[in-house]
Amino acid sequence: MNTNIDINENARIAPVLIKDIDKKTFNDAVIIDSSIDSKDLGVVNTAKGINYPKWYDELLKLDFNILIIKDIDKIEKYEQEKFYEILKYKEISNIKLPKGLQIFVTYSNIDNVADSIISLCQIIK
Repeated sequence: MNTNIDINENARIAPVLIKDIDKKTFNDAVIIDSSIDSKDLGVVNTAKGINYPKWYDELLKLDFNILIIKDIDKIEKYEQEKFYEILKYKEISNIKLPKGLQIFVTYSNIDNVADSIISLCQIIK
C-alpha cells in the first residue's frame, strides 16, 4: 500500500496524514513547514490588491499539485488549527486552492497531532 500511486489515490479523496515522508518521494511538491507564521499562511488584502502567500504562488506554478505540510507534530496542538481551513476546505482566506490538489501532512509522533487534524485526514503509517 505504500507505493506513490496508492498514496496519490488516497490524497485525491482526502488529505493524508503520513509518517516521516521523504521529500524525494514527491519531487514537484510545495512544502510548508508547520512552524510557518500564521500571517504567512493566508491571503492579505491591501490597498494595492490581494497578496498571496509565497507557497500559494509556487503551488500555482506546478503541473502536478501536491502540498506537503511538514512536521505537524512539532508544533503545539492548538497551533495546528491554523491548517484547518486548508485541510477541511482546500481554501485559504476563502480562496479555493487549485483543483485536484493533493495534501499530505507529515508527522513523527501521532500522539502529538491534534484530534481535529487527525479527523480531517486519512492516516498512512
